[in-house]
Order: sequence, then C-alpha cells, then structure tokens
Amino acid sequence: MSHWRIGPIRTNLIFLLFSVPIIICASVSIYSCRIKLVLRSMIC
Repeated sequence: MSHWRIGPIRTNLIFLLFSVPIIICASVSIYSCRIKLVLRSMIC
C-alpha cells in the first residue's frame, strides 16, 4: 500500500518541477512585455 501511495506523490513532484519554471518564464515574459509597452508609450 505504501508503494502505491508514493507513486502519485512522485509524479506530482515531477509535474511541479516542470510547471514552476514554465509559469515563471511566462510571468517574466508578460512582465517584460508590459514594461516595454509602458516605455514605448512614455517615449511616444
């Protein structure tokens, strides 16, 4: 029973390890795009 319980936890950890960097990259790219838009509007 303990072996069956460890499986999903391990897959969840792998999913978190893969999803967290993707979320960080997406938020950083959106944030940088907003900064570029603000700078562009200020320059214009």
